[in-house]
Amino acid sequence: MMKSTTIRTKNALLASWCWVLLLGFASAQSNCKDNLTEVALSETFVADRSIPRTYNLCPDRLYATGVLDPADGELRDGFFPIAFYGNCTVQCGENGLRSNNCEIGIGDLAILMTPFDEADPNPIDFGDSYIRGISIVDIFRVPVFTGGTFGNLNFVDCAFLNSIAQPNIQLSSVAALRRRRRDVEWMEEYVPQKGGLVVPNFKKVPDAKKWTDRKEADDRYLQTTDQTLHVTFTDCLFEGNEGPSNFQTDGGLTLIFMPDDDVDITLRRAMFRDNFFPQYPLPNPQADSKNLLSVFSENNKITIQDSCFLNNEAHGFALVQSVATDITISNVFVDPVDTSLQCPFVTRLEIGLMNDITSIGCVDFDASECTLFAPTAAPSASPTRAPTGGGFSICFSGRNQVEVEGKGKIDMKDLQKGDSVLTGNGKFEPVYGFGHTDDFAETDYLQIYTDSSRRPLEISSDHMVFTEGYRSIPAANVQVGDKLILGSDSLALAKVLAIKNAVRKGSYAPFTESGTIVVNGILASSFVAFQEKEHLHIGEVATPLPYQWLAHTFEAPHRMMCAIGFCKETYTTEGVSRWVDGPLKVSQWMLRQHPVVHFLVFVPALTFFSLMALFEATVFSYPIASLSLLLAATVAYVLSSSVRVVKKKSL
Repeated sequence: MMKSTTIRTKNALLASWCWVLLLGFASAQSNCKDNLTEVALSETFVADRSIPRTYNLCPDRLYATGVLDPADGELRDGFFPIAFYGNCTVQCGENGLRSNNCEIGIGDLAILMTPFDEADPNPIDFGDSYIRGISIVDIFRVPVFTGGTFGNLNFVDCAFLNSIAQPNIQLSSVAALRRRRRDVEWMEEYVPQKGGLVVPNFKKVPDAKKWTDRKEADDRYLQTTDQTLHVTFTDCLFEGNEGPSNFQTDGGLTLIFMPDDDVDITLRRAMFRDNFFPQYPLPNPQADSKNLLSVFSENNKITIQDSCFLNNEAHGFALVQSVATDITISNVFVDPVDTSLQCPFVTRLEIGLMNDITSIGCVDFDASECTLFAPTAAPSASPTRAPTGGGFSICFSGRNQVEVEGKGKIDMKDLQKGDSVLTGNGKFEPVYGFGHTDDFAETDYLQIYTDSSRRPLEISSDHMVFTEGYRSIPAANVQVGDKLILGSDSLALAKVLAIKNAVRKGSYAPFTESGTIVVNGILASSFVAFQEKEHLHIGEVATPLPYQWLAHTFEAPHRMMCAIGFCKETYTTEGVSRWVDGPLKVSQWMLRQHPVVHFLVFVPALTFFSLMALFEATVFSYPIASLSLLLAATVAYVLSSSVRVVKKKSL
């Protein structure tokens, strides 16, 4: 959760000055901001925060935010997230519409609303602030975080897409800020840190009355001053978000998290679609609850109106769990209804003395159909992105899942060399290497949705999948209505329902002996097709050679060296295996040549690698027979040589 990480925002902003100066001041003289850091820096110099201000982000842009360094809490390698004080509007383009295509993503944070300086005693009064038409995509820590804030924060026509985070949105109040500062002062006074170690000060007895009085003073302040945070989402889309499989908290995994007092949330014409918070094997029983909205304070307020919850997956209590009693549901539709949950929509929670959580009642949805016009996830045109420095992107995304022997289903990004994964022959085969592995490469993927799973297969366009009839075709050639082979059973098929585009951080291409791997339940290849065709073409002539067979054949030397233990894996700066990098460049060069040159180079190469593959198949598939044959051949050679020597001497 966000509260476990200290973000040194003031230092991050100061460090950003040099970067902004390098960009120049062109954006300051135009009608839109082409970097988010400039918005935060501008806000630090606002003298009168009661005067409304508007910042227009430039359309058709992807704003890549920074990554938190775990060593010092600093944000690095990207824009500072959206940050502002009260009575401010940040919007996409001059009209604030999502169709203008402003995306914030590929980092750890997108929107950060908390006092910039921890020493600042004043919380942020939002007044009436707006975020309009912005899409938050593929964030890895917490896409939206508010802390020490009150007033009205409004999200209008926004989208929250494809993030694996815990939580996706955390809404914390002034009460949380004051409590955190009390805790910090307690630690500084009574539990000082020496050399990085927490050492209690036994010579100083804690003054219990002092801290009781401090808490009572804070409570009186909050009761006499309206410092409630009101957050409203209007016409917003929440789609394709997930809870990380290797993460747990006491409150479980959730999409929107409200842990503190004095926070009200309103969801108006909201669409929640294809969000996944399933059961993961976590040891903490409290973490066994996964849902879309968690509210952990009695005096909070929930209002959900004219909204739809479609094809979401939760586990435990319900899609929404709340300690708050003030819950208003109006014209809300849920489909499908998950009968494994304790409540079909909202569960009322009670927290015990030992922080144990129990359900004490349900609040049902009240609509028989979705009357909300479903907003689209993203415009068809992709936003302009800065070059990533990598020219190799024929892989799987890290959020795909594979089945590993002894581990069960794990994320592709967690797959290691030596893990045995389920493949197309129904067996588990070890991963002997990776053609490409890069945790940070920003890559374009196709999302292929089928009727077999809510989780799409995320795959690059050149990577091959297996269709009906055991045909291996590039993912770019897959069409809605096609049937893909499901798992390791060539007779089980999954119908393609939809195909979308997504940008992900991370690329992975594991190699197995058979050249196949089951990903998200779909049988896929370990290889790619360079020409976006099923078979190799020389000029305009189609050969009968499938790319799956060719790639598996040309990979034979690498496979054999790994089988005998001489397979040291090294990678280029782009994360491409050096076993793959050379042949890849030669193949790409050859395909650009005249068909005659292509033919003259290809035929000898194919002959050589076919013999290597034949040798591999013979030796490694039938090792005893191969050794026997080799021994017999050796003996025959020795005997024939001896006979020749004897005959020669006799003459």
